[in-house]
Amino acid sequence: MRFFNRDRIVNFIGGIMFAAIILCFALQGLADAKVVRAKNDEITNVINKAIPILYEKESSSGKNKNDGDNGKAIGPFQIWEIYWQDAVNCDKSIGGNYQDCRKYEYAEKIVKAYLRCYINKENPTIKDACYLHNAGPGRGKHSIKAKQRVADYWRDCQRIMKEKNIN
Repeated sequence: MRFFNRDRIVNFIGGIMFAAIILCFALQGLADAKVVRAKNDEITNVINKAIPILYEKESSSGKNKNDGDNGKAIGPFQIWEIYWQDAVNCDKSIGGNYQDCRKYEYAEKIVKAYLRCYINKENPTIKDACYLHNAGPGRGKHSIKAKQRVADYWRDCQRIMKEKNIN
């Protein structure tokens, strides 16, 4: 019996190739996970920058306690019930009820969940976050008058960004 049996060599090389392929997939998985983590960090960063802008725009940083939009929007971020419903559907861990949106901590969770659900995942921007908060994910389908209101809203957000030195 020869030590260098052809079948043993073929099996050995096949095993090495199989291990190399598995290693390649594992390394690709780690690289993909790193990219996803970096993208999630970028999204979180954009949302965290948007929060004080939206808070100032919607309630003068909590100074204005009135409901807006003829009573349809409540709390420090002026959240509509449909916005709240979308947010709790996107992040079921939030719980609570719509009236909890009157409390800053809860309302902030709702805004973050909503934005995380709908923001552009490839290239998130503060502008995206402000547009989403004001007009929702279907903002491109609105009337010309509504689009103008959203553009005005964004100009106000830009002013607040400048005042708060957020970029």
